[in-house]
Amino acid sequence: MKKNQSYQRIKQPKRSYTCLTGVVPVWNHFTDQSPRSELIRFESQLERNFILKTEFCIDCCSIRRAKKILWHDGMKNRQYTPDFDVQTWDENKNPLKRYVVEVKRVDELEKKAAELEPKFAAMREIYEKEGIEFIIQTDEDINDDFLKNAIFLREFRRHPYLEYPLSEVYGIEKQILDLLLDLGQATPNSLLACISDDKWKRAAYLPYVWRLVCEDQICANLLEPLTMESPLWHIDHHKEEGILWRRFLK
Repeated sequence: MKKNQSYQRIKQPKRSYTCLTGVVPVWNHFTDQSPRSELIRFESQLERNFILKTEFCIDCCSIRRAKKILWHDGMKNRQYTPDFDVQTWDENKNPLKRYVVEVKRVDELEKKAAELEPKFAAMREIYEKEGIEFIIQTDEDINDDFLKNAIFLREFRRHPYLEYPLSEVYGIEKQILDLLLDLGQATPNSLLACISDDKWKRAAYLPYVWRLVCEDQICANLLEPLTMESPLWHIDHHKEEGILWRRFLK
């Protein structure tokens, strides 16, 4: 790097010997800007799961670490930093609602209720004045079938997982989408069976099916576990249901 060349330092997560820490790459979308990849820091496995789940929601355009808040508890000034700042948008990509999110396990909320409840009440009041909703997401909210599907499907976003060269990708995807549009409804098994009797070709095409589900061109109920017998629809047939199944707060 040249002496005068500027660069952006990435804040490294604190090392922990008891909790899972690290960063997750996500695509954030901002008004009048192209989407860009950012590294979002997490300080527990539950936080990591929240990031993975939120990024996969169709109405979430950005997720970032929340900023520090100063507040007064009636006796002295205090400071508090929630976990995440989430911006949602509508179907036309217009900003919709903003959330500040605290991620906590249920048992921790119960154990520290006397300490946390006044703090959270103050956060709700402060953010409400700015038109922002402060919410708490627990392990019961986060660790569900939607999260498992999101973790599974996000791996198919990248072309290295696809067997054919990039020049052939769009032709294969168009073939799958046109067939599903004609069928109306299918499962991964029945859809691939219509494409070929060759089991190796069906296996080669399967990542494309999951990629199209990931990219919201094929609709599936992501609130239930995805299997080879899960019903699939072309997004033109089930657009409203597809949006509901991938909303931030369901």
